[in-house]
Order: sequence, then structure tokens, then C-alpha cells
Amino acid sequence: MTVGDEWLRLVALGELRSATQDAVLSFKARWLMSWRARIVSDPAVMGGQVCIKGTRIPVSVVLDNLAAGLSEAEVRASYPSLVVDDVRAALQYAAELAHEQLIPLRGTGT
Repeated sequence: MTVGDEWLRLVALGELRSATQDAVLSFKARWLMSWRARIVSDPAVMGGQVCIKGTRIPVSVVLDNLAAGLSEAEVRASYPSLVVDDVRAALQYAAELAHEQLIPLRGTGT
């Protein structure tokens, strides 16, 4: 069971309504940090590109496929060594990068 599945199960059971805010924040922190167990960068693998652990699949390839409109299942069908949590970890990694890095956009005044 993934962390996300556990979150949904607790919501469905109503158990999160009685949780303290600290416990909820702690759960969210574990959820957001879970990508670190699945995303690696090794200079000996793919020239150090950030990859899904145990594979030679760059995170950028997973994200490019999702951005092109492929579903999570379609990405996994294209790369059978991936599991659901690998695809979610790629998204979590990208989300964390988006929070950390500002990229100026043309025509938006920034």
C-alpha cells in the first residue's frame, strides 16, 4: 500500500478528521518526502541524470510522457520496470523543484 493509498483510506474512514493538525502535517511531510527513496543520481548511471532508482529511466522521460498526455498506466506500460510509486515520485520530485526554483516567463512581467 502506498502512502497515498493510506491517506485515502484514512480519509474514507473518517480517521483524519480526529487527527491533530501536527499529525496531518507530519503525514503530508512523509508523503512529499517519499520521492527521495525512489529518485537517485549516480554519475555511473546515465551520466548522473536523475533517474528512477534501480533503472536507467530518467525522471525527465517520465515527466515528458506525462506532460505529453500519457496516463500513469500508459507510462508504466511503456516502461514495464516502473511501478505506480515510481511515477508518483517523479511528479513529487518535479513539484518540489517547482517550489524551489523560479523561472522567469516572457510576457508575464516577471
